[in-house]
Amino acid sequence: MQHFPLTMRAHILVRVLTQGRGIYVDMTAGNGNDSLVMAKLLQHDGHLYAFDVQQEALDNTLALLTENNIDEKSYSLRLDSHENIDQYIKMPITAAMYNLGYLPNGDKALTTRSDSTVASLKKVLPRLKNGGIITIIAYPGHDGGEEYYAVDNYLSGLPAREYEISRTEMLGKMFSPVLYLIIKR
Repeated sequence: MQHFPLTMRAHILVRVLTQGRGIYVDMTAGNGNDSLVMAKLLQHDGHLYAFDVQQEALDNTLALLTENNIDEKSYSLRLDSHENIDQYIKMPITAAMYNLGYLPNGDKALTTRSDSTVASLKKVLPRLKNGGIITIIAYPGHDGGEEYYAVDNYLSGLPAREYEISRTEMLGKMFSPVLYLIIKR
């Protein structure tokens, strides 16, 4: 049986639910895999922003985008927290992707935090265009589940008339990651 990780599911959702136009944001650049998926979707008027607090993550992302011949004019890499998105992006957002936790193969002490993640969601959601999407992969087993529970609690309080929110998780696997899909109505 083929392994079908949540990251791949998130990539499929972005491919299927968006058309490559507008603003795409990798809220947690990491190794650049989400950035690459979104960059490959971009049409002439699309632009990708990628945020991370670690230079190593942005270096990894730049290397992956360069290796895949992504036009350097179609993306902007920001060495900053995703909670500061409002300082960089004023226009409507088509898609944003989060993969919370730590940089794979990096320093596990440097992680996303519940306060900055929820703060960034509060800034991204109003900027999301109608029909725009956000994917979030959260890890209940990480940091005692603090960030996962903060995100889950925040999303649970959003008005259903404005946002369609679904959640995918693996049953029977303790502390398995959770994928959220938010679509602005």
